Amino acid sequence: MVLELHVWGPAFGLPSIDAECIATIAYIRSIVPRKEWSLIADYDTSVSPQDEFPLLLDGASSASGFSSIVSYLRNHRSRAYDLDQGLSDQQQTDKSAFITYLQSTGNPLIDLTLYVSSENYNTITSSAYTAILPWHKNYTIPPKRRDLARARTSHLGLSSLDVTTAGGEGIGPGSGTASSEFEAAKRAAGIQSEDRMTQPKTLNMGRGKGIGGLLSSPIYAARFKLDALSNELLGPLLDHLGKKEYMFKGDKPSSLDCLAFGYLSLMLYPSVPQAWLKEALLTRYPRLAKYISRLRGEFFGHKDINPVYVWKMSSGCTVDTNTMPANLPWQPRPSRSLLSTSVTLSQEIFTNFPLLSRFMTKGAVIQTTGASTVSRKVESSLPSPFFLNSLITISAATASRAPTASQIQNPPPPSSSTKAGRFFGRSNIGHTFRAKAAGAYGPDLAKKLSQLVKMEKNVMRSMELVSRERMEVAQQLSIWGEACDDDVSDVTDKLGVLIYEIGELEDQYVDRYDQYRVTIKSIRNIEASVQPSRDRKQKITDQIAQLKYKEPNSPKIVVLEQELVRAEAESLVAEAQLSNITREKLKAAFTYQFDAMREHCEKLAIIAGYGKHLLELVDDTPVTPGETRNAYDGYEASKAIIQDCEDALTNWVQQNASVTSKLSTRARTLSQRRRNQVRHQGEGVDLSHQDQSMDRESSLWIPASEHQGNGYEEEGEEDLDAPSTIGTETRGREEARPIAA
Repeated sequence: MVLELHVWGPAFGLPSIDAECIATIAYIRSIVPRKEWSLIADYDTSVSPQDEFPLLLDGASSASGFSSIVSYLRNHRSRAYDLDQGLSDQQQTDKSAFITYLQSTGNPLIDLTLYVSSENYNTITSSAYTAILPWHKNYTIPPKRRDLARARTSHLGLSSLDVTTAGGEGIGPGSGTASSEFEAAKRAAGIQSEDRMTQPKTLNMGRGKGIGGLLSSPIYAARFKLDALSNELLGPLLDHLGKKEYMFKGDKPSSLDCLAFGYLSLMLYPSVPQAWLKEALLTRYPRLAKYISRLRGEFFGHKDINPVYVWKMSSGCTVDTNTMPANLPWQPRPSRSLLSTSVTLSQEIFTNFPLLSRFMTKGAVIQTTGASTVSRKVESSLPSPFFLNSLITISAATASRAPTASQIQNPPPPSSSTKAGRFFGRSNIGHTFRAKAAGAYGPDLAKKLSQLVKMEKNVMRSMELVSRERMEVAQQLSIWGEACDDDVSDVTDKLGVLIYEIGELEDQYVDRYDQYRVTIKSIRNIEASVQPSRDRKQKITDQIAQLKYKEPNSPKIVVLEQELVRAEAESLVAEAQLSNITREKLKAAFTYQFDAMREHCEKLAIIAGYGKHLLELVDDTPVTPGETRNAYDGYEASKAIIQDCEDALTNWVQQNASVTSKLSTRARTLSQRRRNQVRHQGEGVDLSHQDQSMDRESSLWIPASEHQGNGYEEEGEEDLDAPSTIGTETRGREEARPIAA
């Protein structure tokens, strides 16, 4: 049965735009006879269990990914399709190690140069996708792959590359301008482009920027780190290649050569504006550049693969075979029904909604019907079973909880009708999108707190909306009451004043609440600054482990171990500062929040009390038909109530708070004991007497009366006799704060 290999379409003169697809094509081209396999340029990843290419179909069996496909060909074809058959055990081990290393370090480099860099993406990558995708897929696939690249490289701290340049980030699937689309069409048609933006250059100073503009360029600021990342990959590869023709001795390439060509070719051949990878290969690693060029000639020939002809062939159009590369068996894509196409398009549309996409994401599993089954577990975005069980338990406990004293006195009403019947549920789509996007970028250490900060910003925006809506409600209430009787008109007018005051208090509460959010945000910034020290220590540790594996007697190990000691010392200082600042800022942040909440609630209670006094001015005595009510004479009384309310709000201070939190005896004792422990730890231990000289032997003995107490008895008495702080403003953490500072 003929093998079917589905890959992303060609780009940059190469058979695919994806590194592992190029590597898989090179591997199968080198070992499988031409008549026993076919190559299909596809874009519908729904045919792949892993939702990604490359995909190999062998009847009812399938394998996805370079390593899985190589393993499948080796195990299911009686080792007839195994390029690594002649390697020794040591070479097999080295090959596996280098493949893992190449995938872990090569993927971020490809992501940075083709997707994260806005200039490269807008100029080259998006145009390349336009030539291999139908029009409607250009709005979903390239942005999705770019978002994945951003997520994979967020830990590198090179987000400055993701800056919108003068050309913009494209209005459509391409670069978004007429000239750039024309140049992209010329490149797709195989015509030499004269666009100066496509010429490789290291730095683009621009006109009128001068030295200041050059130094402020994002690519210049990140260039040192980019060079270090490229050296991490290219240096070990060049050392392993040495003067050999292939990565291992022999007259034919191995799977490592195929994978190295897949990654390095995407670094060398794309004509990107910011060609720092291409420059590194040509200037610092010319032997690797020649190695890639030679492998390209062996695998595919030196003739560029034209995506226009491949697209026509894949779409089922008649193409002159003389224009097609003779060494690759391109075949049309399998025809799919209109229903299947409609379902796929609907899934793509719905997956762009923040809420629906969580439930439509499928796991990635590579399935085969043979003896070998390869699977990869992907972290699900759905809540974990433990979380669901905990949530169910808490909900059941809440439902079965005994009613409070307030609920017994005033039974709660049924659930509000506004909580149900929403098309998108209770969540706001914009709020959900911002909260989810905040945790997807930035250093790993600060991601969770970044999401919390963004969620608190959503809370503040909601409170601002409530404040504005409440002020409008107050005005509308006054407008409605103006046409009513005198008593209703006067009372609704004064109630509108009180409700408008509530809206202003909510607006002030938002400002105070922002103090809490900004303080929490400072903790996030400290966490983000600590991440580089952790990364540096981990990087040195990895380098030491690699050297001990490759060159156990290398003198670099001693140097790296010394650097590791310094890195650990720096990390310890940073971690200590993070621990101290986290505790200090956490207490300060929630002190801001609780103080603001207490003041806001106390003032709301004051307004509620005076509002009920206003309601007493309304005469609700029933009247018979034709009977008239007494004339309303409560104008002065309503003004006096409003004035009293304003005075009460103006003169309110925390010392006069009506509501106090009372601790039980056990909680007060435990809290006091904890504060005493913190106080004793802050005072430290005096060890100065250890430096005194002992003149005589008797100085070793100290009378019992001169022993210093260990504090246990005094601490217990202090716990029992400590005066209660209930009803005073300085309580709990207020006393411990100066010590913690």
